[in-house]
Formats: sequence, C-alpha cells, structure tokens
Amino acid sequence: MPQDPNVIATAPVAGSAVPGDDATMDEAMTPQQKDMMRALCEETGQPMNTTLTRRQADARLEELREISRKD
Repeated sequence: MPQDPNVIATAPVAGSAVPGDDATMDEAMTPQQKDMMRALCEETGQPMNTTLTRRQADARLEELREISRKD
C-alpha cells in the first residue's frame, strides 16, 4: 500500500511514548522513560515511582523537567 504523501511522519522524542499511539499509553513506562526519570529524580531530590504508565510517566517527566529548570 503506498504511503499518503499528505501525512507528515513524526519521530518519537527520546524517552517518550510514540505520539498518537493511545493503545500503548496505558502500558508500563518504557526503559527510556525509567532511565530519564531516575536521572531527573536524583537531580531534583524527588521520589521515583516505578509503577507509572507511559502516559503518567510523560506527565511526571515534564513536572521533573520544570523542577530541574527552577533549581
């Protein structure tokens, strides 16, 4: 099947779930998200929750980045 020339391909951001893939957003966070979260939690002194879904991890990573920028 030929690709639609009107669709723009997007690459996922490192550590994030694939954009628009709602079917996987409720699965456990990815290893990349876990690594990023570990680093940001260590940097900011925040507790790390290893039971987050991909969607929750994306939101928490954004919160941690905001905290990191303020420090």
